[in-house]
Amino acid sequence: MGETDDTSRNWHFEMLHDDLRNKIYESSICNSLSKINGTVLDIGAGSGLLSLMATSGGAKNVVACEMDTEIATVADEIVTTNGHSSIAVVPAKSTDLETLPGEDKADVIVTELFDSTLLGEQVLPTLQHAIDTFARNPADPTVIPAAATVTACLVQSSTLQAMVGEHCDDVVAQIAFNQLPDATMLCDPFTAFQFNFSQPELEGDNHLQITSTKPGTVHAVCYWWALHMNTDDKEDAENIISTAPDKPKTHWLQAAYFLRTPYKIQQPGETVEVTVQHDEQRIHFFVGDDTEEEGNSADEDGDNKNKDEAGSDSENKDEAGSDSESKPQEGQKQSEGTHENENESAEENGEEEDEEAEEGDEGGLFFDRNRVWMSNDNDRLETVLRAVKVAGEKKGTLCCIDGAGHLLHSVLNSRDTCAQFSSVLGLEWDDSLATTVRTANTPQPETAVTVDVVSYGAVEDFKAALPAVAESSITAVVSEVYFNVFASTWAKAHMVMLWHTCEKLRAAKLLADNALVAPRSATMRGQLVNLKSLWNVTRPVQTVCGWNLEAFNKFRRSDELVASYPLWMHTDECVELSEPFDLIQCDFTTTPEDILHSSVKCHIKQHSRSCNAVVLWVDYHYPSGDVSTYHHTGSGQLQGYWNQGVRFLGEPVALQKEEATIDFTFDVGNNKMGLNIH
Repeated sequence: MGETDDTSRNWHFEMLHDDLRNKIYESSICNSLSKINGTVLDIGAGSGLLSLMATSGGAKNVVACEMDTEIATVADEIVTTNGHSSIAVVPAKSTDLETLPGEDKADVIVTELFDSTLLGEQVLPTLQHAIDTFARNPADPTVIPAAATVTACLVQSSTLQAMVGEHCDDVVAQIAFNQLPDATMLCDPFTAFQFNFSQPELEGDNHLQITSTKPGTVHAVCYWWALHMNTDDKEDAENIISTAPDKPKTHWLQAAYFLRTPYKIQQPGETVEVTVQHDEQRIHFFVGDDTEEEGNSADEDGDNKNKDEAGSDSENKDEAGSDSESKPQEGQKQSEGTHENENESAEENGEEEDEEAEEGDEGGLFFDRNRVWMSNDNDRLETVLRAVKVAGEKKGTLCCIDGAGHLLHSVLNSRDTCAQFSSVLGLEWDDSLATTVRTANTPQPETAVTVDVVSYGAVEDFKAALPAVAESSITAVVSEVYFNVFASTWAKAHMVMLWHTCEKLRAAKLLADNALVAPRSATMRGQLVNLKSLWNVTRPVQTVCGWNLEAFNKFRRSDELVASYPLWMHTDECVELSEPFDLIQCDFTTTPEDILHSSVKCHIKQHSRSCNAVVLWVDYHYPSGDVSTYHHTGSGQLQGYWNQGVRFLGEPVALQKEEATIDFTFDVGNNKMGLNIH
């Protein structure tokens, strides 16, 4: 089957290549069916893999519920290819059904509705409905997996603190715990919750007393989970799927629940009160006296004290995010799950939403978690603000192209900088965002500067859209080059939107002849790498556990598409094969090109692995210095708020010489990149 450019289903491939997951599910399904030769209900069937496992385990009939009608059609094709007429694929959400085909009842219920936070894909209400409606024995149903244990730890980490700053109200995100450069466990890992999936409870709480092992400040509660597949072997390691950072790696990550205010631990052996609550979709942690109304904070003297926290209005959901992520669930999701592919802002996760759809409104400023993390990088912000000060020497109108209002906010709150301009114009992508930023940003009363914020997403003619802006009056254009709306399309987020917006301003004759543009230019850089498991997101499926799943490759991403990933979460598996190299340069004061070409040479520093991907990032050149979107600075400081671009290769390329040549073609408008490595 041919490829598709629909990238929203790529998480299936990573799951189908998760051999540990597949092996344990197959063993558990067969173990249960050796005792019960009946009907199996597979909720969120995806490709139909778990249903096929059930037939090989002896199921009399299998009902496979899959709400995505296109995926359900392919699952039906896969079932036919593998010769199993006992599987009925139902293109619907299980929660929308009142009966199973033939008025049948389920002896075994199988599902894999789990994300990195465990509950984000609504497994609890989905199972409750299935047991009440379809189970042959609702009082004692057989559910696979049978149970789950959530393990947590109090963690100190300035990196985690920077991710949310003051914008922290019931925020949870998936993380790669082992990749945090400064995570310190302040207690031994403890059992936070245990779930019995045969008797799912939609709400619960647990009050714990945890003994500290080290002094420090708790910034977040990091947690992971273990699935116990069968009721009679909960302690059998062969039948447990764990996302713990010290266990074999799966396609899931760990999670972090950020405290609204840090909690200070004074000494080892201190007793810390921890309350854990869950609802249908979230797990919440409260440390010390922290509650939904009160925050427990560490003041400047290191003493914990209670204080009221207004918090934000955000309903930040899990990340790609990654969400995180405005992702489908079993009411909106199906099995081989929508697992938040942090990876792709739900990857290019093809939806035009965030990495993390973690958006909120704090003090009137629209933000997502990565944007807040970026705002807390003072070195980067200072580089941009120095460019604004240089721009102020030209007087006139300052145009801020920014994507979240933060640059405009910083300018207007700098009295000296703001006073250098007669007016400030903010450009935001859509009307609602422009309104939010306009409301939040007013100049200091003692300044004479006027401020306007307009949306430009659908604007082709800036002259007509900005009648109040005089011709040649914009003397400076400054951008942080962060476009949250386009986080899922790496090329648009990095470089392309700024380039085209500057061109539209020039075409409308609103830019002064000598207008300063900052950044003035950018360099797209690359590196040949081997990504051990991340490549599974795009690697074609063939035979999985003995079943032919090739038809599912219909949903595989085109090799030419550039994906968007926070590679800091994957540094443990990213093997650098070449030295970094410059691919293309663009000058924002010139007319954008639709197709970019280059041919470059790079030095190969490791020949032991084949190249299966090219990592891409952009260095922006400001008058006051460079800002790089690589995940680490030259000094090794983590810059995890940037996503890097990844161009996967259809087939790995062996690197046998000391030097390689990369022939490169970039179709800017379609976010496609042609590569030939030789």
